Amino acid sequence: MGFSEQIKFLSKLIQYGPVYGSEGQLKTAKAIENQLNEFGWDRVWLQKFKADDLSSIHEYIPVSNLSSNYIKDANKEKLNVIAIADSGKPGPTLILNGHYDVEPIIDSSDWIESWNSGLIKNGKIWGRGASDMLGGLTSQIYIASEFARQKKKWKGKIIFTAVTDEEIGGNGTLSALLFMRSKGLINDSENTYCLIAEPSNQVIANETLGFMHMIIKVSGLARHIAGATRYDNALYSAIELINEFDKVIEEITKMHGTPKNDMIYNFGVIKGGVDAATPIDSISLEATVFYPSNIEYEKLKRFIIDQIQKKNIRLSIRFSDFYFNGQRSPSNSLSRALIHTTPNKGIVMGKFNSPCDARLFDAFGIKNVITYGPGSLAQAHTVNEFIKIENIEEYNTHIAGALKLLLKE
Repeated sequence: MGFSEQIKFLSKLIQYGPVYGSEGQLKTAKAIENQLNEFGWDRVWLQKFKADDLSSIHEYIPVSNLSSNYIKDANKEKLNVIAIADSGKPGPTLILNGHYDVEPIIDSSDWIESWNSGLIKNGKIWGRGASDMLGGLTSQIYIASEFARQKKKWKGKIIFTAVTDEEIGGNGTLSALLFMRSKGLINDSENTYCLIAEPSNQVIANETLGFMHMIIKVSGLARHIAGATRYDNALYSAIELINEFDKVIEEITKMHGTPKNDMIYNFGVIKGGVDAATPIDSISLEATVFYPSNIEYEKLKRFIIDQIQKKNIRLSIRFSDFYFNGQRSPSNSLSRALIHTTPNKGIVMGKFNSPCDARLFDAFGIKNVITYGPGSLAQAHTVNEFIKIENIEEYNTHIAGALKLLLKE
């Protein structure tokens, strides 16, 4: 169960290529299940679920609202892996959460090596999911498994969850939470903690961001180019909209006393135009907004609508059902254990600059949630994604020390 074996296991998971709807997800879940059984956890479940099982739950995210690319496999059977190690002595419950699904590959031609090579070279491991977040997931498996084998040395219980569908809204964690509740494994006790091993750039994060998704349609006028004005072309109105949107975000952050860089937005899909000699009569812009936990979705939505509609731009805005607020946890024994045992002065408390599944644990009454894992968000979803092996090793040392302190006799 040494570190070199962990690195080999991480490489193997990357090679499976567990993207949405693929056979690689099945192989990855089975490999994790087998490894946990081999390491001697008390009980390991390969938990199956479908979207239809969750659609009546308030926190469910209809993935088809994010992209039509996900419709085909939306109700395909999915797998989570859940394991428990119980010391048999009263104490804290620690949930270790990570996702094994990885961001889909749009174009593999720019990768130096194959996107799922799992190549170990120059002190790094390369491939989709190396940083986000198979690296953190394998650390949880190997460190927690040492505790599973030595239950006389600590108190409480450890629950490990390897979930799918995090990259498309978090329905895997939602299903896992429902399963754990049905088995009586969790409650909303103040002595329950969760550690999510997302790549956090050496930040022990007690806050995660909210998520908003919208489609804005900007109108122009299709007419002969010889008689057209600049604003007959919807493109110029779209450019004006994007410039105005930046001002709207700045105004929102001022109102809430939030630094501007705590609000992140992106126009990622733009469609429109059929003829280079004709002004574009309609442009569709698809955008997402990440926003801090002190801003509520409905208020943010209303403010954006009010401010944008004040501008002299012909447009319509549609907000999808794919949204959720951010989450913030109070100072707790887990965060204090992590701070007390940090091996690196560069590791600090702060904010995770992305949405993640923390808000689902909060919705189930588990308020003590920390997001902290090896690697960098800057590497997540990138071409030639990698994680440094030294980052994983340092993280292992840190987590082992923090768990000993949290679960000590």
